Formats: sequence, structure tokens, C-alpha cells
Amino acid sequence: MLKKMQRRFILAAMAAFGTVMVVWLVGINLVNYYRTTSMRDEMAEELLRREQRAFRRPGAALPPMADMPGGGPEAEFTTRFFAAHCDPAGHIIFISRDHISSIDEELAGEYTETVLLKGKERGYYGDYRYLIREDETGITVLFLNVADSLQAMRTLLFVSLGTGIGSLIVVFGLIVFFSRYAIRPFAENIERQKRFITDAGHELKTPITSIAASADVAAMEHEGDEMY
Repeated sequence: MLKKMQRRFILAAMAAFGTVMVVWLVGINLVNYYRTTSMRDEMAEELLRREQRAFRRPGAALPPMADMPGGGPEAEFTTRFFAAHCDPAGHIIFISRDHISSIDEELAGEYTETVLLKGKERGYYGDYRYLIREDETGITVLFLNVADSLQAMRTLLFVSLGTGIGSLIVVFGLIVFFSRYAIRPFAENIERQKRFITDAGHELKTPITSIAASADVAAMEHEGDEMY
């Protein structure tokens, strides 16, 4: 009985702790995902407007990349992206690759055709966050390299999972150890109940034995008497 009580105590404690841990892990990773994605989308929006202006008005002065959301003094050199300008039917007219060298025009065209088929305005594709804008003049697709952000999100996910699993193991060991002390009052109470029943049995047995003995003596003394 005590073993079963101990197991139930451990299961209940682990269920409560596990629920809190899962909520914490999911919450912290979701918040990080949406925060990081939102920041990258803001930058992608600004870059897309910048590319549309450059495509429609060649030679026009462009705002400095350092002033963009998430930019900085080194943004001109660290922000890697390319853009594809298409006609209203989705046929590629021009690909801008001034800020990236790892993607050639053929691969950029494949990326563009793939994300256009998805039918989504924005999303992730490989190491890129893409954004699509369509107006009367055509379609512009911008790909922003977010490999560093994706790596940071994966790192946080793995670290938080490792921390969560390690915490579950440690807490399980502690609960198993302290569960013995938690059920000790119940064990002592059960022991007291057993003692009480044993003592009560002895207390009741003594007068009953005396009464039975007295009845036997009386029966022997008045043998044959109809009263007995």
C-alpha cells in the first residue's frame, strides 16, 4: 500500500513539474521564433521597398541600410539578400544580386519560381526569409539570408530541450528521494491504527474472557437449574 502511495506521489509530482516545463519550453521558443521572425520581416519589408525603388528608378538615391530596422554601421556589408523582379504573370525580368555572391542567377531563378508556386506572401525557404509584393507593375520577390537567426533559434531550442530533460531527470531523482519523507506521516498513521486495533482487541478480549469464565463457573455450580 505504501509503495503504491509513493508511486502515485512521484507520478503526480512529475506530471505537475513536466507540465510546467513543457509550457515553459514551448513558450520561450515560440516567443523567440515570433520575435526573430518579426524583426527579419521588418528588415525584409524595407529592403523590398528599396529594391523596388532601385528597379523602377535606376540611379535614384537609396536610403542607407544602416537606418533600416535591425541595421547598423555594418549593415551594408553583413546584410545578404537578392531580389527577383517579375512581370504580372510571374516571369522573371531581372534579378538583383549586388548584396550576395553565394547565389547565381540560375539558382536565384529556381528559388523565385519555387516560392511563387507556394502562393504565400512570406515564409522561410532554406536559409532565407522571403517576401513577395505584387502591384500593377509586376511582382517583386525578396530573399533575405537569415542563416544566423535560424542557427540562433535552433541553438536555443536544443539548449532549452537539453536543460528541460536534465531538469526532469534531476527532479525525478529528488522526488524519489524525498517521497520517502513525504509518505512517512502516512506510514506512522497506519502503524498507529494497527497498534490501536491490536490494543483494542486485547482490551476487549480480557473482559470477554472473564465473563465467559464466570458463566462457565456459574453453569457448573447450578447445573440442572432451569435458570441456567
